[in-house]
Amino acid sequence: INEIVMEGKTGFLALTNDPDELYHSMNRMTGLPESERKKMGETGRDYVKTNYQTAKIMELWEGLYEEMLNKKLKPASLNLLGEQKNPNRKNR
Repeated sequence: INEIVMEGKTGFLALTNDPDELYHSMNRMTGLPESERKKMGETGRDYVKTNYQTAKIMELWEGLYEEMLNKKLKPASLNLLGEQKNPNRKNR
């Protein structure tokens, strides 16, 4: 989820198994004006449409499989979108 939800831009994240943080994130969302919530939803939808189209995902998977075959990489060491992990982002 943290690859899709961009904190404060497309939603709010909460740590797994942390009901207090989930409550805080939900409170933040419901405290926003409707126009801001709508903008977050539209931004998220646009991001998913751009980055998760079937053809694009298939192309990325093919490239990853090819890379794995050529370098004998373990799947866990790869990131589907080729993005750098954000060291400042909490692991959610």
